[in-house]
Amino acid sequence: MSLSLFALWLTLTPLSCLSQTTLSIPSKTSASVSSIESPAVFAIPSSSSTLHLSVVLCTSTQPPPRFFLNNGTNIPPPGTETSGAELVLKGGLAQWTGTGPATLLARAGRGGSGNQTRLFQIGISAEEQIFDVDTRPPHLGDTTANQALIFSPPFQSIPFDEPTYPKYVLPPANITSSNSTQPPPQTLLVFQTANISPALAQVSQSACGITEVPGNLLSSGDHPLNTTTVLRDYTDYRTQWLFEKLTPSTNYTAYVVTNNSVLSGPLFFVTKSSNFSCPLVHSVPFCPSVTYAVPLPQPPTGATSYAADTVPSNITSPLLSSLSNFTTSLLTFACGRDIYSPLQTCASCQRAYRSWLCAVSFPRCGEPPQPTQPSGNGGVPPPLAPALITGNSPRALTLPLEQNFTELLPCVEMCHEVARACPSFLQWRCPSNKVNAADSYGIGYVDSLDHDQGQGWTGIPQDSYGNVWCNFA
Repeated sequence: MSLSLFALWLTLTPLSCLSQTTLSIPSKTSASVSSIESPAVFAIPSSSSTLHLSVVLCTSTQPPPRFFLNNGTNIPPPGTETSGAELVLKGGLAQWTGTGPATLLARAGRGGSGNQTRLFQIGISAEEQIFDVDTRPPHLGDTTANQALIFSPPFQSIPFDEPTYPKYVLPPANITSSNSTQPPPQTLLVFQTANISPALAQVSQSACGITEVPGNLLSSGDHPLNTTTVLRDYTDYRTQWLFEKLTPSTNYTAYVVTNNSVLSGPLFFVTKSSNFSCPLVHSVPFCPSVTYAVPLPQPPTGATSYAADTVPSNITSPLLSSLSNFTTSLLTFACGRDIYSPLQTCASCQRAYRSWLCAVSFPRCGEPPQPTQPSGNGGVPPPLAPALITGNSPRALTLPLEQNFTELLPCVEMCHEVARACPSFLQWRCPSNKVNAADSYGIGYVDSLDHDQGQGWTGIPQDSYGNVWCNFA
């Protein structure tokens, strides 16, 4: 049959005479098209509620297939596809919200070399888009020369139960975590940035397509991957990955896929130089924000990083004692009965102090930008120098240091947070920006010198390109 006769046949043939796949609600459907003469047809059933339809490409073969919604009874023939409502693909993802019944037509794009199979997936639900992009990128804890500590976006939040009078009880100093929370299926994908194919742009928003992009997708079989669930920021559960055996001074790109359908990323990061010797500290429940390299000796035999059970007691004991004493002093105020602020409570005061205390008890190791090493943002050097000092005399004199190190100073906003959150009778004071604050804090990165929130040089302590200017633990 000639193409013109085939087009006429399509014009006159009702949809009911062609092979169709009826989509159930909710469902995920995998399919493919390989030629313009063989479209795939999917029937969208009627529904009493609004339907959410999403389509993702699983291959980056060019040209990509085209997708059309048709409420009529005829399939648009080749060359007249625009008579239907086309779903526009962006980064390999297209979405539609509406009501059924309707028909989805998938047709191979014109051009290219011969018949090439274009794989795709369709998701339909009456509640939310099944295939989607999470605008929250993964979070980078820190890197060493051959490790990266990465966190998924929060997958579950727990409300903070504000203590109330007459039983106003604050959390104990030594918080313990519960790992009973089950995360959704999540996968960490790590690429060497320099080896990623340009084809990534065609499927940059597709959870199935991102795994098929030519390039150096690192396998967890070759790179040990320790996966745990943590309550990293007091109220949000995240999946934590410790990815190992990376190459020093190398740019990487990471994505997280949730439920095999929702893509989060990219996260860019760069490993430290081969001379960087500070090990990572993580999974410390009483200091959930400590997820970075600390100037400690190498971990005990068999471990590649420190966790709660291996952190030296001469660090944890003074920290927990200080927090216990602070909490005792704080509770001499009539917490829960007398209000010292319309915005802050004794509980928020304790949280702010805990974060500050953990940051100064666990100094963060840093490394100056190397002139020949591009940053994690594709070769553009960081716009600012980080707040670094070199020496072996941190605030926490209990650290069993064996050598000098370069410290990434805490952001001064951590000290200001305690001052804002705590009652005035505690007489909390921070060093003056005009005198000596810069000796022990990173100044002007998050707030400007007059403390206008978000008016500093960067407005943030860390970005999604791997640049870290000061430690906001």
